[in-house]
Amino acid sequence: MKQSIQQLINQLKSKNSVTCSGLSGSSQAMLIKQIYQDCKQCLVIVVPTDRQAETLLDDITFFRGNTNIPLYHFPANPALPSDFMSYQNKNAAQRIRILYDLISGHTPPVIITTAEALSQYIVPKKALADYAELIIQGEDINRDELIKRLIAGGYSHELIVEEPGDFCVRGGILDVFSTLYDDPIRMEWFGETIDSMRFFSHKSQRTIKNITEATIVPARESIIYPEKETILLHNIRQYATQLGIPSSKIRSWIDQIKEEKNFSVLDGLISFVYEDMNLLFDYIDSNTLFILSSPSSLEREATDAFYHAEQNFIAAKDEKRLCVPPDNIYCAWSAIYEKIVTKHFLQINHIQTESYNIDNNDSLPVQFSIEDNLDLKSQLKEQRDKEHLLQPLVDWINVQKTNGSLTLLICRSKNQARRLESLLKPYSVDLHLTEIIPDLNKSYGKTYICLGQISSGFIWEMARIAIASEDEIFGPKRRRKKTDNQKFKQTSFLFKI
Repeated sequence: MKQSIQQLINQLKSKNSVTCSGLSGSSQAMLIKQIYQDCKQCLVIVVPTDRQAETLLDDITFFRGNTNIPLYHFPANPALPSDFMSYQNKNAAQRIRILYDLISGHTPPVIITTAEALSQYIVPKKALADYAELIIQGEDINRDELIKRLIAGGYSHELIVEEPGDFCVRGGILDVFSTLYDDPIRMEWFGETIDSMRFFSHKSQRTIKNITEATIVPARESIIYPEKETILLHNIRQYATQLGIPSSKIRSWIDQIKEEKNFSVLDGLISFVYEDMNLLFDYIDSNTLFILSSPSSLEREATDAFYHAEQNFIAAKDEKRLCVPPDNIYCAWSAIYEKIVTKHFLQINHIQTESYNIDNNDSLPVQFSIEDNLDLKSQLKEQRDKEHLLQPLVDWINVQKTNGSLTLLICRSKNQARRLESLLKPYSVDLHLTEIIPDLNKSYGKTYICLGQISSGFIWEMARIAIASEDEIFGPKRRRKKTDNQKFKQTSFLFKI
């Protein structure tokens, strides 16, 4: 039986768990946006891979339009247990910002994450909250103590700040690129008092905005205060000795960390920093709705991540490299799933035969009837070398109009939107151009060319909406390969320099 979005939302509002199927293309993102808009609660969407997370992020961003929905991608910690020296500022900053937003109690966000990230142990909520410090203009603050705090939180002392996690000192000026903001902060002291504060561009160094307060949060999850440094390194040294790592190698590594004051490399050994680790569950509201996309794939990806960590651990031990067992990094997926199904949740099966059940998964089935645009793509491809290039698209638009559906043709740029408009002009299609998605409930029967980006379109007859993406209309874009002549010119230019 065909069911509506509102029927599904009513079930979720009644705290019932739901398993839905039949979604196609970016319709999943449209459904999620509608759920958030009606339920007004934190949503955690779990997808199998980071690539799928980024695709879903783009799709929801489009359907979000100009509404102020906090939308985040929470990636996995890239520092593997057997590759603890690996570190990525961008991912670390992204994770810290999301975690702090969750404990700050702001507007409930939509968080897209992966099975691996959800399974990883993270910085304890209390440790993050205790570190965060509100800096206010006009306050007396010991600059040297603040610098020590920055170093403890993983900030790196640089000549100029260029990315989140950098800080720089010049005379009475302290520049900090807090992981909480898109731009660095410049603080100027007069004696012991902060005289002025402002956001500035790290590229041009010009002021963006004067501010009166800012919050400093850590640059990484391993927060190491000076008084804990000695005992931490001692424990790591003892553990490395137990693994049979040569003492000279241990000493060299420890000395390097102490000399450079770079503890960010310890994020892969975070279990040594805290006695009791947390999971993302410890940060979110008890009313959070979990949405599991392709649940059987989630289990497979989480199991694979644990297996690879286990293999890396074995290889690292054999090669006398410092590492920690996967149990110190990941919580078993079965335990994660148990935590989810004790609450109400939405399970999205993308394949008709897909199912994933354990004893307490007593969810209500909801079946949607949504078509993809494979036929439209095929017809447009066949028509490319013929007269009336876009006739299949025009026929498709007319069918949607007859059905009383809102029709959206999505283009990534204004130039492409104008191009599509001019190509459709000879067909006398009644078009409206818009930079953001129109109100879905007030535009039935109309056709829009809309700026944005989605993974793929769909036809949702019951919801009275049909969408075609730029790639479905014109085909996927291909990067032009450089000719031999272009390569020669570029090489010659490089040699001249």
